[in-house]
Amino acid sequence: MKAKYFLLGFLLLTMFAFSGMVRAADYEIGFEEDDEFIWDCTICNEEEMEDIFTKDWDAEGVSEDIEKGKKMKIVITETNDDLKGYSSVTGKNETALGVKFDWWTWTDNGDDWGDEDYEDVGYYLLADPDHYPEIYFVTLIPFPWFPIPVEEYLDELDLYKWYDVDGNKLTCEIDEGELEEGYPEEDFTMEATYNDKGIMSKMIIFNDDDEVILKAVISGIIPGYELPILLGVAAISTIGLIYLYKKKRI
Repeated sequence: MKAKYFLLGFLLLTMFAFSGMVRAADYEIGFEEDDEFIWDCTICNEEEMEDIFTKDWDAEGVSEDIEKGKKMKIVITETNDDLKGYSSVTGKNETALGVKFDWWTWTDNGDDWGDEDYEDVGYYLLADPDHYPEIYFVTLIPFPWFPIPVEEYLDELDLYKWYDVDGNKLTCEIDEGELEEGYPEEDFTMEATYNDKGIMSKMIIFNDDDEVILKAVISGIIPGYELPILLGVAAISTIGLIYLYKKKRI
């Protein structure tokens, strides 16, 4: 298991300076500790993805080992709305919203998740968008979450020319060779949609012919307070099976 702080991504997300019409106090983390989120990969054209993003596109990050039919899971282990993060705008530490989670990368083992692949993965966002400078960073996919209300947060982003916001959907269009010489190798469009918890519920990538070459959708949300109930039901069911059928619990 590995523990580290880093920014997750499938493709790209840029953080910039934001306008101050909605203040930091209006934003909050939309989920809680022990909440569980599962995504399904429903479309994955590996040849097309390699043509655009080179052969190592699925070697690490959220795209690690992704294939059609596989699932990915995270379980929230910590939320904190009173962290401190350095702002180059103010020149001092400012309030930040932080999240940690255990992460199971893409697998086709059904519901047998086993041990997490990465433990206590985490990062934070500054609580006040005005505390970001007009810079951007490039990662391998959009943020898996934003503070809520997510529509307002996204709408307040002073986005670079690649990006467009429509409610809870963030769209990114990159032309061939626009990131650096020869990369990406073809035009592509990415769409990321966020639910009312601020979690990325759907991510789609289109090639330059508007064909969907990658799609991942959230398929399971289990609030942390429901887990003890579910485990209790599972335990009772297992005892019943052992009694009736004399099978060992696997």
